Amino acid sequence: TFVIFSCILIVTVAVGFILRGDIQQRINLIEREVGQKVNIREALWKEACCMIKNQPLLGTGPNTYNFVAPKYKLTEYSGIYPHNSYLQMAAEIGLIGLCSFLWILYSFFSKGIRALKKYRDPFLLGVMGGLTASLAHSFFDVNLFSTQLVILFWVVLGLGMARIKNLERDNEQDRILFKS
Repeated sequence: TFVIFSCILIVTVAVGFILRGDIQQRINLIEREVGQKVNIREALWKEACCMIKNQPLLGTGPNTYNFVAPKYKLTEYSGIYPHNSYLQMAAEIGLIGLCSFLWILYSFFSKGIRALKKYRDPFLLGVMGGLTASLAHSFFDVNLFSTQLVILFWVVLGLGMARIKNLERDNEQDRILFKS
């Protein structure tokens, strides 16, 4: 294994030296593109924050972001959607709607964590992990506004709740059975 590892290391270093100029050009290009995308995303988020600031409690209304956002346009590439599900949610349904959504998530995850500690269920762990990944991705895109993805999100959340209830029910039945 040492010989194989040494060969892989030597080949990697050699290829790195051979392609060093090309790699540096690609790194510079990526840095420029990422920098531009970050600046555009900042503008999109600022626009969403302005929308929220103007109508904080109830928002502009469900599914109105694309109609209202151009009024807050900061760059030629912006005025479309914020690339952040939570900002879009707050802009469209207000902070009351966003808090309601977050309360549902809090309820699910708090029950889920208690159930995981008690039952150590791998299915529930997978459901919670998948939902966590989806929610993290929602900070950088509006996947909660894609019909197919949001249906999948709510179905998986529902499966997770059903699993929690089934685990609790099975545990209660076992307790009654062993008590008798």
